[in-house]
Amino acid sequence: MVDGMYFPCLSTKAFEFLAYEKSDDSVKDGCIPVVTLTRHGKAESFQQAAGFLLSALDGRRAIVDFDPTPVEVTSAAEAERDRQRRSAARVQTGGKPIKGRSEKQLAADQRDRDGKEAFNTHLEILGDPVKGPTSWIGIIAGFASLIPTVRLTSPEVVADQIALAANLGCGCAVRVRLKEPAETATFLRSLSLIESWPEGKSFLLVDAGYVRNKVPANAEAVKDFLSRTKAAMGDPFNRIEVVLLSNSFPKDSLKDYPEVIAMAEVELYRSIVRQWKISYGDYMSVAKRPKGSGSNGWYPHVDLVEPESWRIRLDMTKDDPQGFVRSAIALIGEAAWQGRERCWGTNVIEAVREGKLKVDGTTFTVPGPWLSVRANQHLARMARR
Repeated sequence: MVDGMYFPCLSTKAFEFLAYEKSDDSVKDGCIPVVTLTRHGKAESFQQAAGFLLSALDGRRAIVDFDPTPVEVTSAAEAERDRQRRSAARVQTGGKPIKGRSEKQLAADQRDRDGKEAFNTHLEILGDPVKGPTSWIGIIAGFASLIPTVRLTSPEVVADQIALAANLGCGCAVRVRLKEPAETATFLRSLSLIESWPEGKSFLLVDAGYVRNKVPANAEAVKDFLSRTKAAMGDPFNRIEVVLLSNSFPKDSLKDYPEVIAMAEVELYRSIVRQWKISYGDYMSVAKRPKGSGSNGWYPHVDLVEPESWRIRLDMTKDDPQGFVRSAIALIGEAAWQGRERCWGTNVIEAVREGKLKVDGTTFTVPGPWLSVRANQHLARMARR
C-alpha cells in the first residue's frame, strides 16, 4: 500500500506545522503525516481549520485527528478587569494609564469571543461519546485527501465508525496508544464487531509513546499487541497498513544529556520490523513535555539531526538569545555538519551563524521557533532515508 512512506506525527500548532510547511516537495512526497488539528486563526469548526492543512498538503494524503481542548474565552468583564489591573501597575511605576477600548475595538473583541464560543460548541458536539465519533468521520469524509482517525469511545462506536468510513469511501485510521490500557481494551473488543475494513485505506497506528531507555520493554508490548490483534482479526489483518509510532526526544533539560543523543525510535522499529511488516513513524523530534515545564528559564541550543541521533550544541548562558548564534557557530564548526540534510532547517542555522536572528519572517530568539528547525531536519532525514 504505502511501502517506504514515513508517518510523522504533528499538530497544526504554529512551530510544529511550520516544519512541515517549509519542507521540500520531495520530502512531503515521502510522508503521510498524522496530524492533530487545532483551531487555526478564527476558525469556528474543523471544516474551516482543515482548509489550512489542505493548502500545505497540496493534494497529498494525511491522517487527521483533532485536539479536544476547548479554547479559552475571556468575558468582556474579565478583560476589562485585567486592563484596569495592568493600567494601575503601569501608573505605579511612573507610566501612563492604558486607554480603555473603543467601541470599534469592543465590537471586534465580541466577534472574537463569539467565534471562540462557536468553536467550543463544535468541539462539544464532536466530544459526544456516541454521536460525536461518526460526526467526525462524516466531516473528514468531505475532504478527498484526508483520512479520519477513529475515536475509541466504545467497541460498538468503533465498529460504527469503521462501517461508515467504508460506506463513504474515505478510509480510516485507528490509533491505539499502548500506554493507555483502556484504548487497547476497547480496540481489541471492537474487532469481533467489525464486518469489513475500508479496502486499501485502513491504517492501524500502534503508538508506543515515549520509549527512551525502555526499548526492550516497549518492543515486547508492541509485539504482544500485534499478536493479539492478528489473532482476533485473522486474514483482514494482512490487508491493513500497520504503522509504529514512538518518541524519544528528551522531555527534561538537555543539559543533563551528552552532546549526541541516540534515537530510540529507530532502535524500537528495528526490533519490531524483524518479525512484523510495519511502516515507520515518529514525533519528528518534538518533545512532549508536561504543561508548564521550562518555566524556570531556558538554555539556548541548536541541533543537528543525524541519521539515528541528535547532535545538541547547548549554550550555558541562560535566557540569552545570542546563545543561539554561538551554538550555531559551534555546530557548523563540527565535522558532522558536512553530513547535514540540505533543507530549510539547516539553512536557518547557517543564517543565524551570521548573526541573523530573524529568518523568513520568524524570529529565532527563544526556544519555540527552534523546534521547527529541528523538526524540519527530522522530516527531511526520515523521508529521504
